[in-house]
Amino acid sequence: MRVVQISSDVLPVPPRYGGAIETYIWNISKTLSAMGVEVHILSINTDVKESSIIINDNIYLHTYHLRGVAKILTVPVANVYKNVTYLTFKLNKMLLDIAKTYGSIDVIHSHYPATAIAPIFLRGILRGKMRLVLSVHGEYAGNILDRITFSKYDTILAVSNFIKHHVMQKFNIPSEKIKVIHNAVNTKLFKYDEKGADEIKKRLCLHGCPVLLFVGRIVPEKGLHKLIKTLPKILLKFPSTKLLIVGPPGDFSCRKHTYFEKIISLTKALGIADSILYLGQLPCRELPSVYSVADICVVPSIWEEPFGLVVLEAMACSKPVVAFKVGGISEIITDGFNGFLIRKGDEEGLAAKIMFLLENDEVREEIGRNARATVERKFTYEKIVTKLLREIYQG
Repeated sequence: MRVVQISSDVLPVPPRYGGAIETYIWNISKTLSAMGVEVHILSINTDVKESSIIINDNIYLHTYHLRGVAKILTVPVANVYKNVTYLTFKLNKMLLDIAKTYGSIDVIHSHYPATAIAPIFLRGILRGKMRLVLSVHGEYAGNILDRITFSKYDTILAVSNFIKHHVMQKFNIPSEKIKVIHNAVNTKLFKYDEKGADEIKKRLCLHGCPVLLFVGRIVPEKGLHKLIKTLPKILLKFPSTKLLIVGPPGDFSCRKHTYFEKIISLTKALGIADSILYLGQLPCRELPSVYSVADICVVPSIWEEPFGLVVLEAMACSKPVVAFKVGGISEIITDGFNGFLIRKGDEEGLAAKIMFLLENDEVREEIGRNARATVERKFTYEKIVTKLLREIYQG
């Protein structure tokens, strides 16, 4: 079977700078390859040269860049579609080259609206029977381009039941056309790392300190300000508590990061700056050690998270997660068993649950064990990709 994975036009695959979609594509591609599927990945490249390289016997990476794209080729619809004209021509050529060089394509799996239009034209050009699959990793506005694109695909994959309902309502897509396959986590990489945790404790002088962890983009919807506002109360009871913050100061654009500046001002105004350590954006390979050093991972998102990859990563590292009950997160966490869910925006409830866990070591450890067991039972790439292959690609 020959499958093409088409990423977004924002971040590269393999992931260099983070990105849940890019991480997902890379991991399902490696898992499919191990199952004997030939995988071709179409990805943006930040390098000057475009290339096609063989990763291993079954994975081929084909890259393009957006340097020098003429403004006449941009579309003034929504930011997500600004390069759609160029992308459609570019990706069509790349797909045609793959079909010509390697043979007919069985499945094209798209992961982003702007890069999902080219396969529709390709199937028309080749008059082929290739299967078109579109993963929806988040909420979309539902403009006319979205509606046309979604309607032309054979199967829509939603990363959560929350996203499935969103697609049904926004795009009037029948339920039977939308399948839910949750995201997964690399359990071989994301696991408790005692040695790595000890090294970080030593480097950051954290021995004897309760450690809270926030991982994510530092943008308003991730709710970091909500967590920071709980710290004065937590510090009254646990004065040596440290909050580690990991993530880029904003989204992945070059825009000025005003929210990050507001976070800095807030910590100073509350007098808690000395209790917070900002580690910046870290490569994926370093994250398990950071999760392992934490006593609690806090996910205070105040938008409807499509799924919540950070939740899975922390749980895979046997850490209890305290999160606001938003979007798809409640499909991962069973409240009181493998984590805790708090009413969205409830700072008092968030602080209370964090303090409860800090003063109850046995409960914290039990929640962590249950979290890891949940991930191993439901959210490994082997389980997710087996379902993807049997029910979607071969279905």
